Amino acid sequence: MRATGVARGIKGVLPYIRHVAPHCLVPVQVQDLAHARIAIDATLLVQRFFYRDSPDPYRYLGGFRDVIEQLRAVHIKPIFVFDHLHERLPQKARENARRRAAHRLASARYEHEQRRAKRLQTLCEHMSMFQQLSTEDQAHTCALLRHYTYSDHAASPPPLVASDDMNMAATWAQQHLAWTDIQDAHVFQLFPHPMPSDDAYDPFPHDLYVAVDGPPAAAALPWAVSDHACGDTPMVWELELPTPSATPQALAHALHAQRAALRAAQSSDVQETPAQGRTTDAEACLYKILGEGHIQGQGQLTCDAPRWNALCQDLSKYASPFPPISEDEALDVYAAAMHLLAISTQLVGMYRRSSFLIPQQAYIECMQLCRDMHAPVLVAGDDTPIHEGEALASALVREGYADMVASEDTDVLLYEVPMLRGLSNMSLELVDPVAIQAALFPHIPLDQRASSLIQFALLCGTDYNRTIPGIAVKNGHRLVN
Repeated sequence: MRATGVARGIKGVLPYIRHVAPHCLVPVQVQDLAHARIAIDATLLVQRFFYRDSPDPYRYLGGFRDVIEQLRAVHIKPIFVFDHLHERLPQKARENARRRAAHRLASARYEHEQRRAKRLQTLCEHMSMFQQLSTEDQAHTCALLRHYTYSDHAASPPPLVASDDMNMAATWAQQHLAWTDIQDAHVFQLFPHPMPSDDAYDPFPHDLYVAVDGPPAAAALPWAVSDHACGDTPMVWELELPTPSATPQALAHALHAQRAALRAAQSSDVQETPAQGRTTDAEACLYKILGEGHIQGQGQLTCDAPRWNALCQDLSKYASPFPPISEDEALDVYAAAMHLLAISTQLVGMYRRSSFLIPQQAYIECMQLCRDMHAPVLVAGDDTPIHEGEALASALVREGYADMVASEDTDVLLYEVPMLRGLSNMSLELVDPVAIQAALFPHIPLDQRASSLIQFALLCGTDYNRTIPGIAVKNGHRLVN
């Protein structure tokens, strides 16, 4: 058996139900739920708002405020149920370890994409210089790049340039070797907005610093204070790379170095997402076009149009589509590089958000906001045995204190209570677990359908058990029936 890859609840159950029993998932408007009492899985709602695409560091508070106001506008009574802040169920130790591993992977992908964005930004600068060259010089640049491609795998390209250009040619390896450090230095400049953090200790007061270390240097030794005194923003030292001169030789060397950086990234141990993999393929295709294409116009090269169009089609779900080119049409390499940079920038923002851990303070602040807005707040495990927040929310429905549970965790279906999805963006969908049981197990007696759904969930995999290799929702459904 292997650890399940499920993020929340029963693995793969909703897409399967949407396929075999779409009538069990009913889209609704918030007005249709007027006067309902909704027990909300608030911990999951905090996570949805925290990872929302927004520059506001307190976007989760704004999200909670909006939800409360929109629900109250149609006389819906929300009850916010949070997981305990400190206690954890021992049965979920494996799942919690999996989530920590997923966070480490997200951080590695974020750094990987940062390096790509920097690489593509430099490529765009080179392509801008490439467009400024004459048609003859552009052809000469491509010819040199072709020569480097087919040359032996030496540490540097063969010295085919004049002595005046040798200094520039010698810097390409240094640029490549220093790439990671340079990219790390850029992280503060790319994303200057401070994110909320969970401080483990109280801040050390300035008075205590003075008591321990004496007066500041500016007061004791005025002559020792640098003209570049740090302000509130941390100083970030950055190595300024030399810009290649706009000559075919220097530009070809710089492009060769960029291509070497791409190959190094392709051989790294980072497991790319499908979006990253397609972007890497498009980036490699662009260098191939530069090395093998023929000049058709100013900054335009011939290419394998079907291959390039297929790559752009795969990337269209992540950014605005790149205009397709016909068989006899040349590719504008500068526009193509800018398009890939836009995609990479978007991916950087996506992986940046997923690389952050939600601070405990975010949950505390959301609890306090709910109380300040006079919305009921319950915390699972306070003066009760520790359990999951969605379990407490489902118990409220089963005991008659609420009408439905708002959550994205499909474990709620096992409690046989109505489940409301899409609360974070008000794209609401009501899921009927009784209808799901009838649709999945029509030939099983009515009093055995609930246990059959539990068996089905165990075969699919949940937060509490492992999956069985070769058994997913389809085979699990067949076995239970």
